[in-house]
Amino acid sequence: MGFLAIFIFLDLDKANQEKQQLQDLINYCNNKNKASKIPYFLIGTNKDFEFFACCHCPNYKKTDTSKYIVNKFKYKSLSEFKSDCNIFLFLNKENRSYKNVINTMKNIDTYFTHSYIKKEKGLDITIKSKGNIKINSDTLSNQHSNINEFFDIIIKNND
Repeated sequence: MGFLAIFIFLDLDKANQEKQQLQDLINYCNNKNKASKIPYFLIGTNKDFEFFACCHCPNYKKTDTSKYIVNKFKYKSLSEFKSDCNIFLFLNKENRSYKNVINTMKNIDTYFTHSYIKKEKGLDITIKSKGNIKINSDTLSNQHSNINEFFDIIIKNND
């Protein structure tokens, strides 16, 4: 069975409290990237998943995520939102889209940055890691996500 890449999604809101576990995971992925043909990517969102979700809306302006979800998404509570099994469909209908997330995130400094080469030939896509995962610890107090790397890899370019 072939894989394009392995993605590990993280909520970075507790990165400072769980430094050793996070460093162990970074080391693990860096070692896998050196030894394997399948690249490992860490996709981190800070401060929470709710920020990533709100960024699906073109009019979201980095306001309080909990209030935005209740007021704009019309959920009764944050726990109702988090337990919605159809959240992917909800976040990608009407004027909400992962494309809004990409536009929001593309100019934001992120905690994780990967260096990779993406090659497309016909329907085939190959990804090769070009080195260790870069860490920018200065971003841990900012809202951000490197989810755009995920979308860059999984979405075929239309040349």
